[in-house]
Amino acid sequence: MTNEELAVAIKQGGADDLKPALWDRVKHLMFKLAGQYYSSYEERFKSCGAELADFRQECYPAFIKAIEAYSPEKGYAFTSYLEYHIRNAGAELLGIRNADRENNKPLDNCTSLDKPLDTGDSKELCLADIIPDSNSQEGFEQALQTIADEHTREVLHKALDRLDKPLRDVIVLYYFEDMPQEQIAKREGVSGECIRQRKAKALRKLRCMAELRILWEEQNIESRLHFDSRTNTRAYFKAQQRISEIIKRGSYLSYGQRQAIIYDCEIEQLAEDNAEYQAMTRFEQLCAEYNVWEK
Repeated sequence: MTNEELAVAIKQGGADDLKPALWDRVKHLMFKLAGQYYSSYEERFKSCGAELADFRQECYPAFIKAIEAYSPEKGYAFTSYLEYHIRNAGAELLGIRNADRENNKPLDNCTSLDKPLDTGDSKELCLADIIPDSNSQEGFEQALQTIADEHTREVLHKALDRLDKPLRDVIVLYYFEDMPQEQIAKREGVSGECIRQRKAKALRKLRCMAELRILWEEQNIESRLHFDSRTNTRAYFKAQQRISEIIKRGSYLSYGQRQAIIYDCEIEQLAEDNAEYQAMTRFEQLCAEYNVWEK
């Protein structure tokens, strides 16, 4: 049986005895991928107290997740699913170790939850009143995702508004309302070939719009970096600025330009984890706030 056939049989259930066979086939590839990922972020792993052996222990859970995610209908080899789950396992390991390190730090700064706060008004508040509910974190993350989705939707709507109405209607009906071309043709009272030509023309125009090219490149860079743009704002805005500058010159990003932006952002993210860097950034903000440089 091929790797793909084994993965399908295991995923369908009742074939757990096939897991060792598939694992023996792919484990060396997974260890190799883990080693490559570890060497790329070795200093970061070591600063968290995570060794390569720790990362290799995450390979089998990543292997199980790859089986669960495998979809033969998409036509990709099973091994192509492994790298994504290895990278996710590495990111989770770094996150867990970072959290453990922070949680194990001595606090030595206990404060009573009943301590009154000086709010400058007549309303009396204590520290307990302003501590957020941990149960509300999920709602907060959903709100952040909603903001990101609204930004994407706003960019798309502005781009569509620049199309002629016949072209815009075809795109909206076909892509946003899942209406088949034949049904669109009947609704518009034209032939199916006419609808096909309108759709092709609309897509050509949309591909030439700078705002959509910038949006696509932003999302591409973000997915390659495996970070959330809403939490790594400094690195993300730096990528945004460089993408905009290149596209305004009238060209798509080349492979080399994209890799350079990714490298710069990774360095920026590593710097953001450095306490000295954070202190200097805060110092610069205070200087700007009090106009120190102008005196």
